[in-house]
Amino acid sequence: MRNVTEVTLFVVLQLSLYFLNILNICTSELIDCIDAVIKKYGNLTRVIVGTDIFIVLTKPEDYKLVLTNVNGNYKSSVTQTWEAILGDGIIRASVTTVGIQGIAHKDERDILHKQKEYISPRKPGNYTALQYNNYNMTIIQELKPIFYNYYDRVEQIRVNASNKSYDIQNTITEATSFTMLMLAIHTDVQEKLRQEILVTFNNDKIDVQRLLSMRYLYMVFQETLRLFPVVPLISRQLTGDIKLESCTLPEGCYVMIPIFAIHRNPMYWYKPLEFIPERFSSTRHRYTYIPFGMGLRDCIGQKYAFLFMATIIVNLLRRFRFVTVGNLNDVKTTTDIVLRLQHVKMSIFRI
Repeated sequence: MRNVTEVTLFVVLQLSLYFLNILNICTSELIDCIDAVIKKYGNLTRVIVGTDIFIVLTKPEDYKLVLTNVNGNYKSSVTQTWEAILGDGIIRASVTTVGIQGIAHKDERDILHKQKEYISPRKPGNYTALQYNNYNMTIIQELKPIFYNYYDRVEQIRVNASNKSYDIQNTITEATSFTMLMLAIHTDVQEKLRQEILVTFNNDKIDVQRLLSMRYLYMVFQETLRLFPVVPLISRQLTGDIKLESCTLPEGCYVMIPIFAIHRNPMYWYKPLEFIPERFSSTRHRYTYIPFGMGLRDCIGQKYAFLFMATIIVNLLRRFRFVTVGNLNDVKTTTDIVLRLQHVKMSIFRI
């Protein structure tokens, strides 16, 4: 007979996967819906998500006023549905504070130790049927607060280093995947970038100074995140009134900033659905490109993300050539909390 502890953990896992699947469907449909609403009604409109009404802002002058205002800093309430899986880490936190790392890691070790204790195999024959049943009921009751209380403890120390590292690594993984696919589709861009790599490094080891000097690589990075921002939407709940050019957003108002739609808006971008890294060689409106957010809550790891991703890409293009059939219109994405590629096939050839 399967141990009740294993069954409990299995059920929790299945519920988590079910939740992510629902979130994936809802978020993907939401992006499409918002895009359609913006095209029909313009820069300032509203959408209803569940029981909440969101004001959708796509005009740079408008969302700049929100994201750079202290009253536009609060986001925990609008990401509440993620709490069951993410807890109150850096993705949901409204105030960026540095956690006490020692306490953070001790807190995690205590919980992991307790979980390990419950899922460790037991010697058979130690219990009668009644004792075994009572023991398993005790486990179920003790497992419940472990899953619930973990994120309460994370709340106490706010954002710890592990959370920051996880979020950055997640961004790097998805950004690198999208970049390699763009290079596989646009082989001319891939070859141009490979030439820049050869000129910059030849056969030398990679170093930060020369990575930062690679202008074309950075343009490829920017254009990839323009078309495929890892975080496609930003949401906030206002903690005070914010005055825009055309109206005043009241305290308590929910605001949504659809990065995905802004980055593909033909008002701000020439041929917005095409992959053209060179567009970043000239100046543009500062606030029409916001893959890492902006203002008080912008991503603190964006330079690190670029350097990490650049290191991976340089090493890959030195050794391999990437090719895929299809074009940009064939790219399929999925969304749970971040934008991800779906059903990708590439051919890789050693140079």
